[in-house]
Amino acid sequence: LLTMSVSANGGTPPYKYAWKKDGQPVDGQTTDTFSKPGAQSADAGKYTCVVTDSAEKAQSVTSVECTVTVSAAAG
Repeated sequence: LLTMSVSANGGTPPYKYAWKKDGQPVDGQTTDTFSKPGAQSADAGKYTCVVTDSAEKAQSVTSVECTVTVSAAAG
């Protein structure tokens, strides 16, 4: 299981979340928690989340980068 989360405050809620892996959008990941069962080696990479508020002039902020490494299960 691969799980990451972000916490947003400030701006005008509700917030929109867009997760990216190596700079490319990740389909289906649109909440504050990224979750993927059965992580595989292809899931390794650098992840960020772009959070956008709901103001009339929406503002966005990008999370710090999280590097994910996937290792083979022991046994």
